[in-house]
Amino acid sequence: MAITADHDMGENSLKSKESMHKPKTANDLRYFVGLFTHQMKGTQAHDDKTVIEFLNNNKLLEFHMNTLGRTTKNGNEYTYVGFFTETAKNKFLEDTRISEAIGNFRNLEWLNKLNTPIIISATGIEESTNIKDVITQLENKFGKMERITYQSKLYGKINMKILMNIKCTEEDLLNTWEFLSTEE
Repeated sequence: MAITADHDMGENSLKSKESMHKPKTANDLRYFVGLFTHQMKGTQAHDDKTVIEFLNNNKLLEFHMNTLGRTTKNGNEYTYVGFFTETAKNKFLEDTRISEAIGNFRNLEWLNKLNTPIIISATGIEESTNIKDVITQLENKFGKMERITYQSKLYGKINMKILMNIKCTEEDLLNTWEFLSTEE
């Protein structure tokens, strides 16, 4: 998905209200809606291009799109689009033009990114490991570290509790049990 500076959702440009905190990349998308790919109106090969043109020409997203998202869950393929804000997502779901032209989109909550502070335990870290590397790996996977709330050394191992502002899916968080160190 591509995001361009001259594309704002709806008819009115929001350029005068731009913020330095305005999301800029696909990684900043937090809310997702989709539908079963086989339920899209028309043929799939024709639909992707048609759907993208429809969404872009009608400015139904907060950005200019060049590809549709696709994912599979429980054996079902979904076609999805993402949003920076919940308001934009809700506005998209309520727009009757979308259900008439493409199909009935619904919330895909399992793709939504969490935006909440939580404490992550990092245990059994070798004393020789660079803690900054551990923090970098955690930030790349989950979000921004706020602070280390607890740190101890025991039998040559470091144990930490880290307060992080999580920006990943709940599934990513639940399915991460360990990181392997890149150091040898």
